[in-house]
Amino acid sequence: GRDLVPGLLGILGAGAAYVPVDPGYPETRVEFMARQSGAVAVVSHRDLHHRFDLGLPVLDLDRWMPPAPRPFVDVPADSPAYVIYTSGTTGTPKGVAVPHRALANFLTSMAAEPGLSPDDRLLAITTISFDIAVLELYLPLTLGARVVLATERDALDGHRLAGLMDDEDVSVLQATPATWKLLLAAGWEGRKGLRALCGGEPLPP
Repeated sequence: GRDLVPGLLGILGAGAAYVPVDPGYPETRVEFMARQSGAVAVVSHRDLHHRFDLGLPVLDLDRWMPPAPRPFVDVPADSPAYVIYTSGTTGTPKGVAVPHRALANFLTSMAAEPGLSPDDRLLAITTISFDIAVLELYLPLTLGARVVLATERDALDGHRLAGLMDDEDVSVLQATPATWKLLLAAGWEGRKGLRALCGGEPLPP
C-alpha cells in the first residue's frame, strides 16, 4: 500500500535497519527471521501483524499518529540498511545485512546504466522480500521520477498488469521472465517507449 515507501524511508532515516517480510510467509519462517535478525519491533498495517505472534512491540501505521517531522540522521556508510533473507531452499534461510554503502552504490550505478530520467514512471511489482525491490522503490525517488506500486493481484494477472501500464503511462518495468510470459499469455503486444529490464531466471528465446 501507500504506507510502504514512507515506512521504509522513515526506518532508514531514523538510522535503523529493516527486515522485509512477505505476509504470506509461514509463521515459523517469520518467527525465525525476527529472532535471528534481532528485530526489536514490527511495522505493520491492515492488521497483518496478527498473522504472527512475535512478542514484539507493533507500530500499526493505520492507527499511528505521526509526530512532527524530523530530519534524517547521519548514518555511517557501513551501517546496515536492511537484512534480506535467502530462500532457504538449500538449507536454513540466511540473513544478509546490506549496508548503506552498498545500497547507495547500487542505486548510483543503476542511475548511470541503464539510467532513469525524472520523466520516467517505473512500475514496482516485486515484493519487498526480494532484494531487487530496492531498485524499484528507491531509484525513481532519488532521481525525481515516479513509482507506481502494483498490488499482488496486479502482479499475478497479465491483463491487470497490462492495463495498469496503460493507465499509469508506465515507461520502465523490471520483471522476471515468468512475468513477461504472463503478459504475453494475456495477449499483451508490447508498449511503445517501454524499457524492459529482465532478470532473476533463465530467459528463453
